[in-house]
Amino acid sequence: MVVHWEHPMTDDGSPSTKRLFAALRFSDEASGELMACQERILAQLTKGRPTSRDNLHLTLCYIGPCDACQERTAREALDQAVATWNRQVEDARQGIELTLGRIDTFERRRDSIVWCGPVGDAPQELALLRADIARELDARGLPFGSETFTPHVTLVRGARATTDQQRLSAQRATFTTHHDEVILMWSHHPEGGSLTYTPIHTVALGARP
Repeated sequence: MVVHWEHPMTDDGSPSTKRLFAALRFSDEASGELMACQERILAQLTKGRPTSRDNLHLTLCYIGPCDACQERTAREALDQAVATWNRQVEDARQGIELTLGRIDTFERRRDSIVWCGPVGDAPQELALLRADIARELDARGLPFGSETFTPHVTLVRGARATTDQQRLSAQRATFTTHHDEVILMWSHHPEGGSLTYTPIHTVALGARP
């Protein structure tokens, strides 16, 4: 039998690299709204892999595999980026408020990703936070994902719709979410289990030195 590890292991049994990204997470109430939206969408699909409730998030920057040194650097970048954001935003203690409800897709050759995003333009505070994090990661030699930022919450992967895009997009209900922290997340499969996003570093928005 051949065993395939997701990552090479260190002497203490921990992975030598971690796949990291910076994100916003959701309250129980907001997660419930997103799951209800997901349920309505799934009814319009012939196939699709729904995102689990615990994995719902809005990615700010995708960093990718990091060793221990790069992980420390990513933590430092997140700390500095949020400190900069806190100084830039007049009412930073209020965090970020999003109005979600737009349903859209990222099209692939054979299927698509269905996501929920902000209705209308995303708030300036969100774009500024993402730019601050990307800049600090880039300054430290770490990747930060695509140059184009499309804020979204992935609801279903590998989707194939039974209806046209217009009807799929109509499966929406507008709701508001509030965010007062940014989280460095670790994407992994614990002991070969299902995909899990584990918070490993949290930075509060609006905190003063």
